[in-house]
Amino acid sequence: MIELLAQKIVKWTIKYTDENQYSESHMMFFMLHLLTNTGVIVVSIFLGIASGELSGMFTAIISLAVLRRFSGGFHLKSLEGCILVTVIAAYGATIFSVGVLLEWLFHLVTLGIIFLFAPNPSNDLVKGIESHKVRYKLISALLVVGSMLWGNSVIINIFMFQAITIIPFTSNKKGGEKI
Repeated sequence: MIELLAQKIVKWTIKYTDENQYSESHMMFFMLHLLTNTGVIVVSIFLGIASGELSGMFTAIISLAVLRRFSGGFHLKSLEGCILVTVIAAYGATIFSVGVLLEWLFHLVTLGIIFLFAPNPSNDLVKGIESHKVRYKLISALLVVGSMLWGNSVIINIFMFQAITIIPFTSNKKGGEKI
């Protein structure tokens, strides 16, 4: 569904624009990401308002996006699946509260996973990842350590979810794997 909408928008843009400085494939790539991110935000807003957890949803989505930017991770094959899993994870992070001991365990496990596997690029489009690998790992680790000091359970939960997505469950020499 999202792919079809993106394709229609790109075709329309090419048809009614005089200056096409980008290829159709570049425009399609951008449009797919834009629609997926917009879908996550819109569904999160509706769910957050309906459940009374709007601030928690925003905290979870922003925290997930920032850590994911530097740590990488797996992607689902369908964009709709990506939206659904992301929103469910964010909502789950807002409603599940764990005790202090378990929070510290989540932090330590998340930090361990980050040190072992980050960054795990999701595709070949991440150019020059090797030259920034140490920097991305350090930034990811600092984000997790910062969340330890902040002590927000939503951030702790969503960081644990994100850490699980960077574990390479399958072998792929080019980067992350779509599951």
